[in-house]
Amino acid sequence: MQDDFFTGLEQHLGESVDYLREIKRCSEAAFEKFTQALPLAAHREVISKEAGFIAHFLATAKEDCGTCAQIAVNLARKDGVADDFIMAVAAGKADALNDEEKLVYAFVQATVDNKPEQNDLRDEVTARLGASALVDLGLAMASARIFPTVKRAMGYAVSCGPVVVGEARAPVAA
Repeated sequence: MQDDFFTGLEQHLGESVDYLREIKRCSEAAFEKFTQALPLAAHREVISKEAGFIAHFLATAKEDCGTCAQIAVNLARKDGVADDFIMAVAAGKADALNDEEKLVYAFVQATVDNKPEQNDLRDEVTARLGASALVDLGLAMASARIFPTVKRAMGYAVSCGPVVVGEARAPVAA
């Protein structure tokens, strides 16, 4: 039964979850607590799936532009985010996005890089998308960083590389 959970998760994510197996092997309590972050990572209440992908992907790529970035792509594709949109975000081509998406991209990038312009961009996001959008974006960014950080600490992070989007490859502009 336990292996079914891991195998099913690997099929859903499209990547190995050996690090989760190791967490469970080392500490059942840690595993139970860590898996409680899974629903948080999937939270999106008011922002579009595209805005959610921007936040999740850019925060993930900041921490790990390897398998975690690929998982973000795989999940976005399952959620119906268009491949050309994913390619543009992964390659850092914000100019290919619409105005709202460019704003989200700029805000997320400034936030994950802790740049001063995040304050003005936050005000603009609030004005255009509402305060609730900040909650969705903040949770997407924060939760996206949990998994690669734990994987890196445990030695499961892999080197950066292009993400696969359908039949194409996109270099990650982290």
